[in-house]
Amino acid sequence: MNAENTQVIQQCTREALAGELTFPEILGKLAHIGIERYHADYSRQEITYYLPDGDSVVIATPHPSHPTATEFSAPAVEAAV
Repeated sequence: MNAENTQVIQQCTREALAGELTFPEILGKLAHIGIERYHADYSRQEITYYLPDGDSVVIATPHPSHPTATEFSAPAVEAAV
């Protein structure tokens, strides 16, 4: 991943987390530089962005830390929705 693309990705990530970009705007900017897909890992607080050739870059995302539940609770999921 070249430095220019990495800078665009970092900017998109910052602006997305700050609520300054809409989802379609983010996708447009990422598609413009050739990003094919991404994977957000909230437990690791990072997003991996992928180019079609498999090249990737991992960006740390400062999400608030939340404990992971030890048991599944259908009522808790229902209440959250």
